[in-house]
Parts: sequence; structure tokens; C-alpha cells
Amino acid sequence: KRGQPSAEYFIDSKGKKIKSIHYEYSISNSHNGIGEKPIYGLITTKYRIKYGGDWDWSVYGRYNYTHGRVLPSLTTVKFYSENQDVVSESIVLNQYEKTTLNNKEYIFLQETKTSDLNQQFDYKVFKYPHQYTTSTDDFGQGITNLKNKGVLNAVIETYEYKAMTNASARLYFNGGINKYKTDLPVVDQVYTFQPRSSVYSFTPSSIIGNMFKFDENYKPVIKFNEYTLLGNPRSMQKEGDTKQVFLWDYNDTYPVAK
Repeated sequence: KRGQPSAEYFIDSKGKKIKSIHYEYSISNSHNGIGEKPIYGLITTKYRIKYGGDWDWSVYGRYNYTHGRVLPSLTTVKFYSENQDVVSESIVLNQYEKTTLNNKEYIFLQETKTSDLNQQFDYKVFKYPHQYTTSTDDFGQGITNLKNKGVLNAVIETYEYKAMTNASARLYFNGGINKYKTDLPVVDQVYTFQPRSSVYSFTPSSIIGNMFKFDENYKPVIKFNEYTLLGNPRSMQKEGDTKQVFLWDYNDTYPVAK
């Protein structure tokens, strides 16, 4: 759909499958997180990768073309044994949220759900500026600035947890929060999920009492002190570390010194 592959096969020099990836899509005419309507395109229908010797791989894809914004909805990845049996399989299901902002209908990736042959599920949740109310602290002002500048697809928080089909318990194992600057739509500080032990109770970020609140297991890891005019980081430092400065050249496109 719209030039996207429906399947890809990785084949060894003997013509046996090593890996396959199968794609399913849904179509939406909604704007994406930066207000763009659907665009169109078409890519090549077949290509071959040659590494030499036993590493010659032929990669094939079947492509269709259609109208509308293409949203990846389901991806299935399979790995094969020498006998062409499936030894590993994972399925990734994407769930989207549709919302109306400023008289425009937008669509955002809300959650991914990955399952394996053992029916264990890994979930990844995304949170965006429109999901937060107004607050007066630096966190909240940065989010308000993103809304005012129309940067609606900036990720504020992601977090991941594991769950089994026969159990309600959730094991939270990964996450991150981006704090944005109050005057520019760029990241000011990054927090990551750093629990000391297994975490089965988690509090997603939200605005409570006019303040931005988040789980206690988040710790700051890096601070972006300064950016160039084009939004490239000029100065940054890891938590408790020395400051690093980058020099950019070629019209502020490539870093040339650190």
C-alpha cells in the first residue's frame, strides 16, 4: 500500500529462507503529528544484496499502491532453521489514537504490542503533548510551548512492560521522559527508567495540582544546555559529568569538532 512492502524474505546462497517479515497496513486520511496530510510514493519492487560467498542474500518484496496515509498495523517476523521450520516468531501490533486539535483530525501511535510463541507480551506506550493539561512548572511550560508551536508529535514519555496472557501482573522494565525547553521545541533534559529492583507498580506521567508528576524510578541522565540556530545540540552533559561542546559546520549540518 502506497509503495510499502507486504513481505520480505532473506534467503541464503542455497535458496533457503533465513528470515521473513510480513507487513499489514491500515489507511487513514488524518493528519500526522505535525499536521501533514497523506503523501504518495512508490519504491522498487525487488532488490538483491550480495556479500560474497555464503553471505549472498536475495531480498524480495511485493508492493501495492493506494491512496491515503499508510499506517503499519501488524508486523510478523519469523526465523527459520536449516529444515525451514519456524524457530522463532514475533508479532508486533500497532495501535493508534485519533484526536481532533485545532479543527484538524490527527492520528498518533499510541501503543505497540509484541508477542512471541510463548504468548508473552511486551507493551510500549507513547504519550504526547495533547495528553497533558496546562501546568506552570518548567516541564509543563515546555509542553505548552510544543502545543503553541504545533509540534504535536514530540514524545513526552514512553514506557514498556511485560505481561502474560494468563496473568494480570505487569513487569515494568524500560521507560523514558523528555523534558522540553520553554522557548524552543527541543529537548532540554532526558530521564530514563532506573529501578533498583523489579517494578510491578508504575505511575505514568501526568499533571497533578498544576505540576508535572512522574514515577519515582525515573532519573535524569543527560542535559542539553545549548542548541545551534538549526536545532543541533551545541552543548550537553551527562548527569554528574563534564560538559561536552560540539562545533558544527557546512551550514550547521555536520559536527566537525568535539
